[in-house]
Formats: sequence, structure tokens, C-alpha cells
Amino acid sequence: MADRTSKPILGNVVAALGGSASSAEAEIEANVELVASLRRACDQNEKHAVPTALVLPTGCCADADRWFDNVRWHEIRPGTRAFLGVPADADFRRLVRAAYERFSELAAVGVAYHF
Repeated sequence: MADRTSKPILGNVVAALGGSASSAEAEIEANVELVASLRRACDQNEKHAVPTALVLPTGCCADADRWFDNVRWHEIRPGTRAFLGVPADADFRRLVRAAYERFSELAAVGVAYHF
């Protein structure tokens, strides 16, 4: 989520990496999308709607349950599935859709690191 607190933090990261404030703002705005829009895109099977990994908002559940991914860096925890209200055998897309449903009033920020 990008809010008034996290935008300056992201801007500081960009500045620390040699970017300018204006480029940081442009990048931040380009990566922010309403979760409700992502939910609709997911329902319409649009490819961009399902990320490789998703991190749930801070404080919504146990920290260990906030991260889940589709590349099997680690198993999706039972606590994640329970928090999102999906069956134990739910696939990744269903977990993403459940997260979008639960947090549809929020904005999401897409972050990618390139090394």
C-alpha cells in the first residue's frame, strides 16, 4: 500500500540509489493501483492482475503469514489460507482473489527489484 507515510520512505530509497525526487514520484504513482481494480482484472482473467508474490498489509495477520508466492520460495502457510478464508487446497490465484476481496478498499503498490 502506498500512503502518505510510505511514499516518502520509497522516495528516500530511490534517492539513496541515485534517483531524483521527480523520478521517484513518477515511479511510485505508476506502480500504485486500487485493489478493487486488480480484483476486477482478476475476475476477467487479465494476466497483470495476478502477481508472482503478494504481501498482505502490516498488522492484518501474523508476519509469517503475510507473504505468499507462486514460485514456491516457501510453502504457503496454513495461517495465510485461514486468514483469507480459503480451503487448504486453494490454488494461488484463489488466494490472490481472496486477498483482493478482503482489501478491496485499499491501494496496492507493485515493487520489483532488478539486480
